This record gives sequence, C-alpha cells and structure tokens, in this order.
Amino acid sequence: MSQMLQFSEPSGDVSAAGYQVYTPSFSPYERFMQEEGIPIYRGIGVYDVRALPLGRWERLGGRGTFLYLDGCESAKGMFVVEVP
Repeated sequence: MSQMLQFSEPSGDVSAAGYQVYTPSFSPYERFMQEEGIPIYRGIGVYDVRALPLGRWERLGGRGTFLYLDGCESAKGMFVVEVP
C-alpha cells in the first residue's frame, strides 16, 4: 500500500499550507556575502550603522557587516567596515 500525501492547513509562522514548501535559492550575491563570513544585517532600514554587530573580515583586514535592505535589492555592495 502506498503512502498518500495529505493536504495540511497553515498553522501560523510554523508551517505552510499545501503539499510542498517553496524555498527560494540564494542569489550569487547572497552566497558571496555568506562566504565572506561576516554578519549580514537584513531589514527595512538602519537607524544607526554604528550599532550594527561587526565581524572579522579577513579579506579587507578589518571588521565589518553587510547591509541587505528590503526594497533595495538592486543596490548591491552596501556594507559597513571598520579598518584599523
């Protein structure tokens, strides 16, 4: 006897409705940001960039964080860097 898939109702933020969940793949730029190994700030805006967490950025020789703001997907290369 084969196992049948059952439709599931949505339950808030935990699970989606339907048989499958769509997971979008990361863009090449998002993969680049992850590979750099520094924090990525995602949101609609930043009140004070000096308050963002910074991580060790080996490639630039300092500390930094990427900014990936909603609505600004066409503006690439936003980051904060603290260079000694």
